[in-house]
Amino acid sequence: MKFKALVGHNLGRFNILAACLFLAACGGGGGDSGSGGAVVVPPTPTPTPTPTPTPPSPSYATAYDFTVDRSFKVPMAMIYYSQNIIADPPYLTLDTFGDAIFGRDFQLSDLTYSHSTGTVTTKHDGVTSTFAASDIYRQDDEATNYFRPGPENIDRDLLQILNLKPLKYVALARQDTEGRGGAEKKLTRRREFLFGAPTLSTDMPGSADTDYNMALHSTIPPLDGSGAYFSQATNIQISQGMSRISGTFDIFGDSLETGKITLSGSITPGNEITGTMSGTTQKYSFTGDFAGRFYGPKATEIGLVFTLRRQSLGEKRMPFVGFITGTRK
Repeated sequence: MKFKALVGHNLGRFNILAACLFLAACGGGGGDSGSGGAVVVPPTPTPTPTPTPTPPSPSYATAYDFTVDRSFKVPMAMIYYSQNIIADPPYLTLDTFGDAIFGRDFQLSDLTYSHSTGTVTTKHDGVTSTFAASDIYRQDDEATNYFRPGPENIDRDLLQILNLKPLKYVALARQDTEGRGGAEKKLTRRREFLFGAPTLSTDMPGSADTDYNMALHSTIPPLDGSGAYFSQATNIQISQGMSRISGTFDIFGDSLETGKITLSGSITPGNEITGTMSGTTQKYSFTGDFAGRFYGPKATEIGLVFTLRRQSLGEKRMPFVGFITGTRK
């Protein structure tokens, strides 16, 4: 009995071993005969690209703000002339004239302000003028006015800084320097600076044509006493992918009758505007130059300084000097 049991026991173990060998030979548990039993590794998911961050919009400071130090490189227009101060009225004997645009070739002038001292300094073509806080004789939210007796033969120096409301990003500084050229002559230089927050080249708007509502201001009355003046409102067009500027405005006056002045120029990618002005009335022909910039976000404002001359008077041509500002429609 013991023998039979042992044989049965060994036989059972043999049968189990044979079955295992059979299954292994037939591939019953997996192996290389197919992929049904292989471990499938899922593909690595493609990462979602990180979006390019949107650069922050540039910030532009208000132009008429003197609560901090300010420093500007500015387009400037200037005229100079002399008067016979014993004549009555003196402007009828004007005898020396000239004009210049610092900015026509973008040789810009400097305008700086020190908040700690209240000092304003202008510098152009090697000439520096400094106005101290003690030189202020009137100041409000419309303008700040300085008066400074000048050195040597310069009788006085006046600086007016204008808040050109409702414009926010461009303002005007006007400087008159007067002195004597001998006992009977008064020499005058008038300079007009536009300063503020120029539009960055990376913030210029697209290529669509754009119109601006403009206002023009000049020496009124003009220095020759003719009574001429310009239309205050005009329209200027920006075209050809923000590369060209053009416009027309009217000129009036009893002695000049009526005419139109045409403005035409170019705009660089670096936001430099330059060009020429010309026109005629029934009596006179005019020619001039202008320079300026766009100001504020997306060129929302524009400012130009200009000089304009009467060609028909030969050497005694009478220049106008002024500025044109506007807002984008």
